[in-house]
Amino acid sequence: MINWTSPLLFIFVFLIAMVFAKLCAKYGAVFVYANENKIPRIGGLAIMFAWWCAALMFGFVTKERFWPLIIATLVILVVGLLDARRALRPFFQLIAQIIIAIIVVYWGNFSINYISNPFGGVISLNNASLLGIFAGDFFAVFWIVAMINVINFMDGLDGLAGSVTGVALITIGFVSVLPQVNDYGTAVASFAATAAIAGFLFWNLPPAKLFLGTVGSWFLGFLIAILAIQGATKVATTAVVGAVPLIDAIIVVFGRLRMGHSPFRGDLTHLHHRLKRRGISDRAILAIYTTCSVLLGVAAVILQTHNKIILFVIFSVGLIVFVMIGSQYAKRRIRNSKLTG
Repeated sequence: MINWTSPLLFIFVFLIAMVFAKLCAKYGAVFVYANENKIPRIGGLAIMFAWWCAALMFGFVTKERFWPLIIATLVILVVGLLDARRALRPFFQLIAQIIIAIIVVYWGNFSINYISNPFGGVISLNNASLLGIFAGDFFAVFWIVAMINVINFMDGLDGLAGSVTGVALITIGFVSVLPQVNDYGTAVASFAATAAIAGFLFWNLPPAKLFLGTVGSWFLGFLIAILAIQGATKVATTAVVGAVPLIDAIIVVFGRLRMGHSPFRGDLTHLHHRLKRRGISDRAILAIYTTCSVLLGVAAVILQTHNKIILFVIFSVGLIVFVMIGSQYAKRRIRNSKLTG
């Protein structure tokens, strides 16, 4: 029997994803809308297909959660392909994301029963409610929707979303096999997803021949969210590893609201856009993000949960200060250039 330590699982998933991604890159523009560079935006199909092949063959999805996950995946597939064909309204996308989250939370029983207290211990959510809704279910729905959008927001640079998500999934996998966690099912699912991402990245690293698209960014956000929920410590782990895109998403959303725009309206205010305007190359930005994720991932594996939360807060404050200083510097430079011009 093949277990989580066998390389056959990961070679199998990697090859399926790589071959399927090649087909998407070659024929994707025939079936769905491609961007102005004629690069298809359906690369996420390869990750989705490869991961589910592994799930069906190696059985790391339980019978109780099989149909909720299948239905949620189909919703992601339909919405993603529709959005690839013609951009869907942000409100419609948000409703679809909430439906996806509700399906797996209430049907698949993906709920957050407790959260870690940064000062020690845990805070139980079993008896708490918000507006008559079980608090654990409410936070689980919010977490899933948030992670879908975080990965979607990050998918603006070749290889970025896949690389950072891959590091996060590897970290979740390693945390899952720690003696105090001992969750091998989540580990296999996480490592299989990482192998699928690796196969896709073969065609997505700069210069990309294939993009994730909505179907891919949504599926990766959805996958990382539910795998993190399987053990509240993994939520803290995911937050630490994904601190850069998480905080970037929060800054961007608040910035859009402050300007009176929809928080889901696309723009060029993300951190990777800011770095690119400073003349930093795509490969360098990708290296910066990936390095930060790897370093934070190592810390997340080593540290206890309450220390992970403290690290997340410290890193977040530092990142916010960095973005604020950078924004002020950019405004000052633009103002000076107008005066001298």
